[in-house]
Amino acid sequence: MDAAKGAKVKLVLLYRVPPTLQPDLAVIAGRDGVTMEYILGALAREARKTLRALSGEADIRGLTEAAASLRRSTEGVKLFGNPMTVYVRPEALQAMHRAAADPWCSLPRATVVGAYFTAIVARLIRARRVG
Repeated sequence: MDAAKGAKVKLVLLYRVPPTLQPDLAVIAGRDGVTMEYILGALAREARKTLRALSGEADIRGLTEAAASLRRSTEGVKLFGNPMTVYVRPEALQAMHRAAADPWCSLPRATVVGAYFTAIVARLIRARRVG
């Protein structure tokens, strides 16, 4: 990646949430008196801000295990979500590829970033469920 430090990489990914998170989303939506789609949209906006702020290995370290787990658990599972545009710093994208054991960056960028994005959303869902 030859992008200037601080520049962002633009990606379109499928905002996917595993079905295992649906019960938590339903509780949040019921408590707040809104639809699950509304909650997903709000969480997506919040997660995009978090994703844009990631700047490297130290920032993604806490999300790596969850991202890998979500990628494994969603293989072959029907997911729901919407396509969305996100931005990520090149150095964070490289760190994500390295953490995914893909130092040659052969996996699709949207797949790698999508796993981290989903990990961020899952963390937000859990925090809202508790709070």
